[in-house]
Amino acid sequence: MATATVGQEVPRDETLIIDHAQSPQNAFENWNYLLPGAVLRAVGLHQFVMEPLFILNLEQGEIEPWIGESMTPNETLDRWTLKIRDGVKWQDGEAFDAEDVVFTIETMLANAPALRDSGSLALALDHVEKIDNLTVDFVLKRPNPRFQLDFFSVRVWGAVMFVPEHIYRDKDPLTFTNYDIPAGLPLGTGPYKLVKATASEFTYDRVDSWWAADVGLAEMPAPKRIIYMLVGTEQARGDLAVRDDIDVAWNMSLGTFEAVQARNPNWISWQNDPPGPWLDPCHRGFDLNFAVPPWDDPEMRLALDKGIDRTEVNTFAFDGIGEVSKTIFPAYPTFKGLIEKIEAAGLAFPATADPEGAKAILEAKGYVLNGSGIYEKDGAELTLVIEARDQTLDDIRLSEVLIEQFRRIGINARLQRVNNATLQTHHFTGEYEAIVRSSSCGSVNEPWYTLNQFSNVEAAPVGETADTNMPRWTGPNSDRFTQIVTELGSLPLGDPRVEELTLEAYELWFNDRVSIPVVQAVFLLGFNETYWTNWPTAENNYMQPAYWWHGWVKALAQIQPAK
Repeated sequence: MATATVGQEVPRDETLIIDHAQSPQNAFENWNYLLPGAVLRAVGLHQFVMEPLFILNLEQGEIEPWIGESMTPNETLDRWTLKIRDGVKWQDGEAFDAEDVVFTIETMLANAPALRDSGSLALALDHVEKIDNLTVDFVLKRPNPRFQLDFFSVRVWGAVMFVPEHIYRDKDPLTFTNYDIPAGLPLGTGPYKLVKATASEFTYDRVDSWWAADVGLAEMPAPKRIIYMLVGTEQARGDLAVRDDIDVAWNMSLGTFEAVQARNPNWISWQNDPPGPWLDPCHRGFDLNFAVPPWDDPEMRLALDKGIDRTEVNTFAFDGIGEVSKTIFPAYPTFKGLIEKIEAAGLAFPATADPEGAKAILEAKGYVLNGSGIYEKDGAELTLVIEARDQTLDDIRLSEVLIEQFRRIGINARLQRVNNATLQTHHFTGEYEAIVRSSSCGSVNEPWYTLNQFSNVEAAPVGETADTNMPRWTGPNSDRFTQIVTELGSLPLGDPRVEELTLEAYELWFNDRVSIPVVQAVFLLGFNETYWTNWPTAENNYMQPAYWWHGWVKALAQIQPAK
């Protein structure tokens, strides 16, 4: 099925080598992407093998059809009709059709909330109906103008991925590993198949025939092989980049990127002359767990927030190339007016710290400064454990600056490094104190999705998986917030009440400091033009450069050989 086998050499100029920032994947034999925390989907599976129904192109501001041809609501916004593109095929030649869509959705609903995104889907969706082989109706429990965008359009990072019904129909979705390379698993519709997996490297070979090329939607990608590899340290990343041993580099510090360019001028980034970052919609910050005292007290959370100097974080952790987060929303043009109104209402996060204000709160709570400069009460020091991904340098740098700032206000904070799989699991199950993986991510053109990440409709106790409300926020403010957000979610996009309700909900959220945004997420990504060209850049912005997102197959079809 593939043009090369893993034992066959593929020339360097026909191989695309991509650096990934995940931790080593010890459980690299489980490719069941229906499971929550299935981090293997982002090491090439949902970029090269699996394809979405639609792709939200942030650069063009449009939802672009891919496997799906169209998705339209009825007048009351409670029934959506999906039209599947004719000619889509799984890599084994079976047609991708309504059976696959209906089977996947019904499997998710039957196993909610144990499967990824199934809890949120079950809240929104009553059932699905097959109309014909290429048409499916989604019957909702209530009107939802965002249904297509929320679940099937790669709003941010991922979307619901559909399983091949003819493979999964006799499998237990909770235990099936979807891994048998000789048998063609994992099986997708994309132009690449997995041919080798280790804890730190994943190899994909191009298939001989791809439906998108056959129907004229896209060109067959030029690379015959893709190697998605764990590079490790930033120094190793820079060394490999200089030697042309990688083609795509994960987020680098400005100093490292400039050093690479000085020795190998074929490297470019999203912005050039001077090099500049791409703004990701998910800010850099952390969640505090309401289930862990004393952080269940909003005033204690306020004390932490007052201890943060966001300008200093941007300077020392991100080389000053980013900007501080004023709200939980990305600093995109679509949010400019809303962010200005949030600031005018006095609900913006400050750029600098108020250490004396932080200490005053702690002392009012009965904490006393000890001889080591740490507050304590009843003989116990005030501590804070911050979890961060061990292989993600920007998360580590952010954590280290925050820890220093918290110690300045008398909190004995420390960093706990964990691998990505562990961190994701802890975030979903609430088994953390503080975690550098913000819940407030998802909105790119309207506020509801991010706000809904904190709704308590899907509240789950610590130890059980939650799709939303990872901080386990409860109480009167949480209840009122959830009521408002539920109403907000039923309004058509552009309804004049959206802004009013957003500000009301945001004030409740802000007063409890449910999550703590610190800086906007900036990615100084590197693209090497030695072997490959036509990368997505600010000047050539045919799509966002987020190569770890579902739907990056669109970029793969446009990257061209340099020679």
